[in-house]
Amino acid sequence: MPIYKKHRVFSEKLTSIEDPIAVVQRGVISFVPSKGTSFLIPTFIDNPVNVKLQALSVSTANALHGSLAQGWYCDLKLHYATNAASSGFGSIASNVLIEEIGRRIRMVGSKLYVATASMAANSASNTGITSTASTSWRKLEEYGSNTQRYLVVNVPTSASVWFKTVKQKVAFEVIGYEY
Repeated sequence: MPIYKKHRVFSEKLTSIEDPIAVVQRGVISFVPSKGTSFLIPTFIDNPVNVKLQALSVSTANALHGSLAQGWYCDLKLHYATNAASSGFGSIASNVLIEEIGRRIRMVGSKLYVATASMAANSASNTGITSTASTSWRKLEEYGSNTQRYLVVNVPTSASVWFKTVKQKVAFEVIGYEY
């Protein structure tokens, strides 16, 4: 998940004006929410001001749009990877396809993992991260429980049928500024 920066400085003879650095982080994630109607976006941006989401599957599009009266929202507050947040990335049994390596995300407790290998259909069960983690999943140390690195995206309750226990694929863009 790269971060792109832009920096502008305007200078004159007597005064200088420095704008904050705009920081943009883009990525694509694939996950299975284990319960609830929210999911997490991992980010390195310290001061997020905007989040853009693009659904990459029918079930995700239905979950984000819900009904005409409701839509998804994000409070732009960074959260820790606590056990309560673990419901944002589930781990029900499903295979990791070749195209999802590096994008498929699972969370166990307060540890975030990304798929590093394609797996058979039953190898990604709820307890599959214990003994085989080193071969199929890589732990992302930078998203540990002691850092605020997650934005919580809430989907409408009317979309819960499309959201729970179904694999979701979403492209995201988080925008913020460094001062």
